Amino acid sequence: MKPLLRWKLSLALLYLWVPWGKAAAQVDDVSIDDLIHEIASLHRDQPDEALLRNAALNGILQWLMGQEGNSDMHLLSRDDVLQQRAHARGERYGVGVGMLIVPEYGIRLMEIFDGTPAAAAGLKAGDVVVAVDTQNLQGRSTDAILHLLNDRHRKTLVLDVLGSDGSTRRMELEKSFYVAPAFSITYGDGYELLRIHHFGQGVAEDLENCLATIEPGDALVVDLRDTNEGLLNEAVATAGLLSGGHVVVGYLETPGGSRQQLRAPKSPPRTNALVFLVNSGTRGLAEMLVGALAMLDPDVVLVGTRTAGYASLPVYINVGENHMLKIAGAKLLFPDGTNWQGLGLIPDVEVLPYSKRNLLPPPALPPDLQVDTALRLVGTD
Repeated sequence: MKPLLRWKLSLALLYLWVPWGKAAAQVDDVSIDDLIHEIASLHRDQPDEALLRNAALNGILQWLMGQEGNSDMHLLSRDDVLQQRAHARGERYGVGVGMLIVPEYGIRLMEIFDGTPAAAAGLKAGDVVVAVDTQNLQGRSTDAILHLLNDRHRKTLVLDVLGSDGSTRRMELEKSFYVAPAFSITYGDGYELLRIHHFGQGVAEDLENCLATIEPGDALVVDLRDTNEGLLNEAVATAGLLSGGHVVVGYLETPGGSRQQLRAPKSPPRTNALVFLVNSGTRGLAEMLVGALAMLDPDVVLVGTRTAGYASLPVYINVGENHMLKIAGAKLLFPDGTNWQGLGLIPDVEVLPYSKRNLLPPPALPPDLQVDTALRLVGTD
């Protein structure tokens, strides 16, 4: 069999599980392919060499994740990598909604994107989904709800949608490909709520035109909950627009230790009060943006829960013809040179999204406590 890789590294990387709690022994460098071939030949079950290679690669990933506190490293098929890159650009496969998951309750639809199955079906912002594919969402955790939603192989999605009278209607929507908007904005009385969904191509240019319509005295609440993907240059330019200046957003540190300054293009000065909404889904580029602006402007306020603590850009390594390794590549650093990997950002005002005591039974809508808190802070409530 043609070898996928020929590396030399310590055998200790493969010893993630050692019987009786013994530490892995340090051994001389060996060829992984030679070792795999010998194991396959001599082991009583003669395991398949391709499976052993995958196990070795996954072992390396587990070791790296344990070292760095970064769980976003995987052995992926090339199709998976293409899908992830498309997703970062805003390309989606689904029904076309922006949503807020309410643990133990359901899904509150925050936005309905134009030209999508959700829009065609008549779903509205504020609707609440209480069941997916006949599975009741009450009592389910966020991860359990996401598991029901994120099956890419399922071509339809059956939703039970709660009505204002407490009744539900069942809707079957066929998934399709669409491009999610990079951001959306809601104009309020003395404030604007800006939701950034991703940092795809062109977001900074579009956002610059949008920000020009905001009144100088209005507060700006920027929702970066569950925002984590996109292009580095777009995230840096967006940070410059929100800061209102020609600023150093941070640094990119290569594995060799050299640093590249991340400087935002010059933009018109801004005087708007800034409040950011963050949660555990705020990570990577979004964390860099929020942390840099909070560091540069002491009046910036963070509301929500601790962010994810991802501070690197992904790198993809070819593994044969059909697979790639996704690992942590260059580090992202704040303007003062610090790194937030594994730590995350702690909000100035911690607001847990929901708890059982906050929720009234259907048909009452679940509140968005973090948005409500932000609006009180800027004096518009």
